[in-house]
Amino acid sequence: MNIDSPKNLTFCLTTNAVGFLPTGLWNPNPGRDGSCKILPLETSFRQGNSFDFPESTARFSPPPFAVGIQGQDGRRCLYIVRADTGWHLWNTVEYEWKEHCLFVTIHLEGDTSPKEAGKHISIQKTEGNNHEDFFSLLKRGLKKAYPFRKKQAPPPTWWSLPSFCTGGASIAMAMAQEGPGPEFCGMRYNNQGLVRKWLKKLEQFQIPIGTVIIDVGWSCQGVLTVDPINWPRLKDFIADQHAIGRHVLLWLGMWYTDALPKEWCIQYNGQAVWADPTNPAYRRYLTQQVKELLSPDGYDADGFKIDMLQYVPSEMHARGRRHWHYKETVIPGHQKWKVFNEKKCLGCEMQHLYQKTIYDAAKSVKPDALINSSTVHPYFRDCYDMSRLHDTGIVSPDTDIFELMKIRAELARATCPDKLIDADNWVYKYYDKWVDYTCRSPQLGTPCIFFVEDFILDFDREPATRKVDDRDLRKISAAWRKWLSTPEK
Repeated sequence: MNIDSPKNLTFCLTTNAVGFLPTGLWNPNPGRDGSCKILPLETSFRQGNSFDFPESTARFSPPPFAVGIQGQDGRRCLYIVRADTGWHLWNTVEYEWKEHCLFVTIHLEGDTSPKEAGKHISIQKTEGNNHEDFFSLLKRGLKKAYPFRKKQAPPPTWWSLPSFCTGGASIAMAMAQEGPGPEFCGMRYNNQGLVRKWLKKLEQFQIPIGTVIIDVGWSCQGVLTVDPINWPRLKDFIADQHAIGRHVLLWLGMWYTDALPKEWCIQYNGQAVWADPTNPAYRRYLTQQVKELLSPDGYDADGFKIDMLQYVPSEMHARGRRHWHYKETVIPGHQKWKVFNEKKCLGCEMQHLYQKTIYDAAKSVKPDALINSSTVHPYFRDCYDMSRLHDTGIVSPDTDIFELMKIRAELARATCPDKLIDADNWVYKYYDKWVDYTCRSPQLGTPCIFFVEDFILDFDREPATRKVDDRDLRKISAAWRKWLSTPEK
């Protein structure tokens, strides 16, 4: 272990420590092309808590911080960055092979002392078995690094039913009506009347929706209060869905500051940049709002789709958003912030505290509440129920969407095999790929549909959208109903 700067903790792993002659490195976090290839040995890559590094673009928050080493004779091993409870005080880890050594550099956040952190952070090695693929090796290594002995109860049946997420339909309708534009234009179309209309169309084609996910636009996100214009009768809508056997999740964007008191926020130069979950007053308020949204005496919703985790506070990659539709606030690296509890809870630990606050409040009201999050790290297994595979992002014409998402699903299952998977559906530009993926997505996890009437082709130029073909809705319906009728589902 080396301390190479006041901010970094670096481990140097020699060829002797590896135990064989390495020929390549494996990054479990998919790169820009969606694959997890064996990389040339003389290379470097970063893994970030949902940052879009070119070599790690799947937007999982956090991903497993690990690296695989491939040997010329077919041997393999895996190194995992592991920390004690309360010491995951980083957002970014870098890996670089040079001078016959693998350097693993952990970028610590805040005033964390590398010397002190080094007592609680380690690099754990797992030897590969004969013919064992890297995802199997990752699963085995993480189970050893983060053992979990508590027996999990079987998940409620409704968690596995297909879902409709209103975000895609609302953004597509905005662009169909108004032309190309940014995603936030869809917020005003994510309203009670249009969602009922889209659900009627899905029912018309017998697409078996069990859960409705009301995406961004239902609330003022910082304070989680219901928008009285878009959703004047949210409680009635949820009651109507319950009456026909459906459940309702609400989109919850993390880190937003809109309408929050400044003292509940992390500040830079007097500007509120992130909600501050280390502030007890904010956590009390967040707990209160979550309970109000899920309580039968409140709105009686059934859980949350947690999103926008990529804005986790970080000195190395500092950015924040006051509102979903505002431009990012970019902060110069390693600048001093005003945060309630800087030394003890930064990096992944701050995100864990935030999600755990939401999770515990939800479960205290409804034990079967579903918490859906783009998280694939075993340290977080106590604060979410379902791993969302997240947006596909920008893909090329020859990208196989199913294979891209299949790799993400393999990663999710390797990290937390007891968690369900949300196959997601945020595919745009390539309509035929979207139809194909939507039909096949039950093979990867719980299927979801984003588009009902219009499909997004281009955010910047016309034609911005095209109509969803009724014949394709019938294809999706047939594929999903066949999946639901399969005994081994």
